[in-house]
Amino acid sequence: LRRMSKRRVHCRPGWTLQQRLAHYIKVDPVSGCHLWQGAVNDGGYGTLAIGGRSQRAHRLAWSVRHGPIPPRMDVCHRCDERRCVNPEHLFLDSHANNMADRGRKARARRKLAFADYRARDDVAMVRLYYRGLHMKGG
Repeated sequence: LRRMSKRRVHCRPGWTLQQRLAHYIKVDPVSGCHLWQGAVNDGGYGTLAIGGRSQRAHRLAWSVRHGPIPPRMDVCHRCDERRCVNPEHLFLDSHANNMADRGRKARARRKLAFADYRARDDVAMVRLYYRGLHMKGG
């Protein structure tokens, strides 16, 4: 008997960038986010290899819909979902404004309040998986 395994179907060589992006998304019916189902970088953003280089999927989605991204501009998420590649949820803004928005919404990854949490016996390690992101803390 041959074991049936669930294999990831990769994009065909002749596919356009738009076809490749569409292949790796799943639409969330509640939020309208186009959630990236392909590779994700350490920061939680979807990535796609283009010409042998890893590119952020949301930036590619913006470029397909609106054209080139101007220099010194970030592609930001209205929905604050890093895996979202829905062009309707994306907008351009300066890096300074993006970082200020991140601070206001407390999206920045924070360090633990105390560094020796593993040595303390009154603190347990907590692992949380939310929207594809893995967070841990004490």
